[in-house]
Amino acid sequence: MRKIIASILLAFATQAHAYDGQTNAPVTQIEVNAQSDEIRIYQSGVRVMCNKGPEYAVITENDKNFKTAMGLLMSSKMLGEPVVISTLNVGGVCRVAYVKSGGPGPGVR
Repeated sequence: MRKIIASILLAFATQAHAYDGQTNAPVTQIEVNAQSDEIRIYQSGVRVMCNKGPEYAVITENDKNFKTAMGLLMSSKMLGEPVVISTLNVGGVCRVAYVKSGGPGPGVR
């Protein structure tokens, strides 16, 4: 019985995250709206960030690892280097879920 429970827990712990979209391009524009918490991220040549979503993805200061993610995004913008952004559609808003520089990102559902 213990082996079965351990196997189930291990299976749940090792499942990969599934994202609604993934892009790999340089950041071309970062918009900060003083009226809301949203920061919009646009990438070169990207027309849809989430599955059937807008051409931008949103990140807020309340997101985990916000400062690190924004550092990668701003570096991509300044250097013109591509960055991988994986997104999730959360309540109709295309949210930045994962940011990576220097190679392909995790899988997309």
